[in-house]
Amino acid sequence: MGSEESFNKKLPFTRYRAEKSSGDLTIVMYHGWGSSADVFEEKAGILSSLGYQVILPELIYHDRRANIGDHFNPQSAQRYFWKTIFRSIDEAPDLLRLLKCPPNRVVLMGSSMGGFIASGIFSSMKGLAGLIVVNGSGSFSLSESIFREKDGRNELTEGERVEFSRYNPVESPILNDAPQLLMHGDSDSIVSIKGEEDYVKITREKADNACLTFKTFPGIDHQFTEPMFHEMVYWLKNNVG
Repeated sequence: MGSEESFNKKLPFTRYRAEKSSGDLTIVMYHGWGSSADVFEEKAGILSSLGYQVILPELIYHDRRANIGDHFNPQSAQRYFWKTIFRSIDEAPDLLRLLKCPPNRVVLMGSSMGGFIASGIFSSMKGLAGLIVVNGSGSFSLSESIFREKDGRNELTEGERVEFSRYNPVESPILNDAPQLLMHGDSDSIVSIKGEEDYVKITREKADNACLTFKTFPGIDHQFTEPMFHEMVYWLKNNVG
């Protein structure tokens, strides 16, 4: 079954309807910085053939939504990276209402920046069915500090720390008991694995029984590899009903 585009101008997305029943589960997949919803077309097609409905949202400052063009200009990245993440987190409740998907039938998935987004939504909404993150981070302030140290920039100001704390998963009072799958290349040179390690540590400190699987992939840089995708499919079949 092919894809269909939403004509909603405010929150456009592409929908892949499930080709067979898999419990009416919907997977919302968020792409990375400077990428596009189209990057997940092949994976969305495979998932829909396995019985999942898949949604590929178009993100602000990407695709057809005020696209800034040169995402990898350092000034553009520094200005819009976190704006994209925070805006996408804020938009999530409206997107789910538009999709008419009950949260307990929605799994959030994100790669790279999309992993930050998915983590932020998961920590701000109750009752979701699950979370899958590839080479992302659920520890926003720590990851930004690592970005800044790498770039030789100043540390976060107090005002910036306050803004980050509003969205930072490790600071959220909400703790979902839904299953989580976190995957990260241990040689990631773009998004340090330290951010996800911090998220795992703090989440497990908050709840000893947290249903969280953290898998590292030796020698893998900032890539969403085929073995990672296979791990994701296996996890979905065995952890989310």
